[in-house]
Amino acid sequence: MRSIHWVYCFSLLVCFALATIAEAVVHPFHISTAEIEFNPATKRLEIGLKCQSSDFERALAKLAGKKLDIEKDPQVDDLATRYLSDNFYLATAQTETKDKSASTDIVREVPPPPKQPIKFVGKELQTTWIWLYFEMDVPAGDDPLVLVNRVLCEVNAGQINTCLIRYAGKRDAVKTTNSKPSQPFHREWLVAATKPAK
Repeated sequence: MRSIHWVYCFSLLVCFALATIAEAVVHPFHISTAEIEFNPATKRLEIGLKCQSSDFERALAKLAGKKLDIEKDPQVDDLATRYLSDNFYLATAQTETKDKSASTDIVREVPPPPKQPIKFVGKELQTTWIWLYFEMDVPAGDDPLVLVNRVLCEVNAGQINTCLIRYAGKRDAVKTTNSKPSQPFHREWLVAATKPAK
């Protein structure tokens, strides 16, 4: 009887493991990684964004309303500019307090008026990945900023976007997802990165 119980438990464990592996295959991770650096000469952010090329192709096809090939279609650069302008940008944040006794402020995103388009610099295809290079203006003033990064969230429910900010010899990172598409962007990050000595 004990051996039958052991066989039953082992069978359940194997079934659970196979189900977990099958779920991981059916629902792969979807990620993008961006590197951001402020250029003091142009007063713009320079961004390199790496994501899965098949996901980006699906996002652009959805925007264009037709199937396309990101390697050959002449519209890709224009579509990429439109897509990134709508899904990756800085916005001013406005704080307001519910009442005088509230201990924390509530921050809500306020789109910058008018919205400034990105300057698309180019792309680089690497087998299953694509690098997108673009520049972005910083909203003027001293208002707090938020970085909105909802790239590929409309095509992947579990999309995770990470941004690495390089500044003054330091690095910081922020993560955005479908449920949280924006994060605070600190103005102290608007300092040129220190180049390593040779």
